[in-house]
Amino acid sequence: MFIVWTSACLFINLIVNFVFNHFIVNEKRPFASQESVDAKKEIVINNKLEDVQENYQIKNKSIETFNVKNSFQVKQPLDSLGLFLPFKENKIDTHNFFCNEGNVLVEVEKPPKKNKEHNESKDSIEYTNFDKRTIEGIYISGPNEELDKVENIKGITVENLCLPTFYKTFHDRLKGFLCRELNEKIIEDIKQTILNYYQDNFHPFVIVSLPEQKIQNNVIKIIVYESTACDISIKGNKYFSEKNIQNYISLKPNKSIDTQSIIQDLYWINRNPFRNASIVFSPGNKENTTDLEYFIDDRYPFRAYVGAENTGFEATEKERLIAGFNWGNAWGLDHIVTFQYTASTNINRFQAFTASYALPIFGKRILTLYGGYAQFKPKKTIEDLKNEGRSVQFSARYTFPIKPIKHYLHDLSIGFDYKRENINLTYRQRPFIGNSVNITQLVCDYNGRYELGNFNIPVEIIFVLSPGDIMEKQSNQRFSELRPHAKNSYFYSMQKVTPIFKLPKDYELVINYTSQFSSNNLLSSEQLGLGGYNTVRGYEYRIVNKDNGVIFNIEGYTCPMKLISNRKIKFKEALKFLAFIDYGCGWDSTEIETVKDFIYLMGAGGGLRYQTFPNLAFRIDWGFKLHEIKEFEPRNKLGRWHFGFNLNF
Repeated sequence: MFIVWTSACLFINLIVNFVFNHFIVNEKRPFASQESVDAKKEIVINNKLEDVQENYQIKNKSIETFNVKNSFQVKQPLDSLGLFLPFKENKIDTHNFFCNEGNVLVEVEKPPKKNKEHNESKDSIEYTNFDKRTIEGIYISGPNEELDKVENIKGITVENLCLPTFYKTFHDRLKGFLCRELNEKIIEDIKQTILNYYQDNFHPFVIVSLPEQKIQNNVIKIIVYESTACDISIKGNKYFSEKNIQNYISLKPNKSIDTQSIIQDLYWINRNPFRNASIVFSPGNKENTTDLEYFIDDRYPFRAYVGAENTGFEATEKERLIAGFNWGNAWGLDHIVTFQYTASTNINRFQAFTASYALPIFGKRILTLYGGYAQFKPKKTIEDLKNEGRSVQFSARYTFPIKPIKHYLHDLSIGFDYKRENINLTYRQRPFIGNSVNITQLVCDYNGRYELGNFNIPVEIIFVLSPGDIMEKQSNQRFSELRPHAKNSYFYSMQKVTPIFKLPKDYELVINYTSQFSSNNLLSSEQLGLGGYNTVRGYEYRIVNKDNGVIFNIEGYTCPMKLISNRKIKFKEALKFLAFIDYGCGWDSTEIETVKDFIYLMGAGGGLRYQTFPNLAFRIDWGFKLHEIKEFEPRNKLGRWHFGFNLNF
């Protein structure tokens, strides 16, 4: 039955792709018309570098790029036995498919138009005779018509100019020029230092000018022209209102342009999986102004999907069938509603219902509500008194951005979890079903991403605190009945770091580090699971559960290849092969008799990733053990398969 289900979904995907690409023609919309491009230099932030190059007829591919990843929010916060894992917004690893699909900041050189205003340079000056003078003062200001009245300046003085950082940072860059001999090279170095200061602090639309002047008292006078925002427009949106998108744009007219803040705005706009935002800068109608055009490439904001994977336990059957939907613009308010149903092939063994509701509030701030229910009837239990388990969870998160640091974007989520469950996993995945317990937790989740060139590194740090017995069915006795030495008051943290290296010829190296450290023994829903697809391949899913642990994964990906697409059949697809090696170890906070305290797993193997956008995502890995644990599972010489796929409609 499971094989028939998988084959049918793959066949449907091929039919959908063929019909879509042969009978549905989408009008291609340019990112910016040639009439709107009226500058010597533009900066384009876009999600498709190839389309930008084609639109502007650029053949030189040595263009500086900065990637900004989308996050595709998928809620799968419970394991295959119905135990709710620590709540988080899982993100699809976009690096596995379509490496060039991230947003790209490209600097596009444009030939200047024959326009006197654009051809005149504010840097066209006539130097005076320096007569071997030394620099005693540097006067820097915005546009100022009364420079002749500036006298008796010592050191570095800034007037009528808004700096992107503290004055001391700016002063430290220029103080080395004081008391040096005045000549043309030094002046050019000062101008370049000021320009670099602005560019390093993400204010690129700046002209540094040395006006014609009569040097008095060894003081140099410099004018800085920084462009401000003029017209901010939104174009191309079909399914999302302009008003809702404007809520994510922090830049206001007549304010200086901070490209780092703009990249953060794009990141928040693109958190919705049904749209991609791009931006083009062009000269404004007024002097020293810049127009900003946000281009929204959106699609119908509803997606239904089905899928399958083998991430279950033997006690509730290993295969899992999945069906659900995402509504990306609920009620026309930019809210996101998700629902997912998960079941074993025998639904009497396991089934779960999960749903979430995310609504933006106060601009770039999101309130997410989450609920889930699962029931399961394992094949075997340690005690025969109860053989049916249930699990319930309700969670809330408030997510807000943190000011970017250089090429580092980050945000913070705070909230709480309420869980009620009556199951614990012992060794060899054997479930123990007992009395129900209530779990209450305060959660702080920090997410960050550093991106620069061919290197990016996502970071996540989670802190979880349980305050203790604050409601019924939460006593230490009930906790210890489910797991020895477990208590209602505990603290643990989880850390995830995933450096991603873009190698020559579109090859990729991904290193994943995950760790968890706990103050006390935990129930299964809070433990770190070892074994399975996303931890150590070659072993059963969550064959080991420990309070503390460390996981390392090293994966090497080939360049994307085409499997079906050709001259007659064209659609977006990418096939990647990979090789991997996994390691994981874990230990209990308090040792339990008859249970081995420290355990480590190690596996290696290969696999593939295949995606046709936006219909199908398929993965399969084959791993074999490099370390045997005889008391947990018998030896498997041929290794173990780990697979899963999603088919979208």
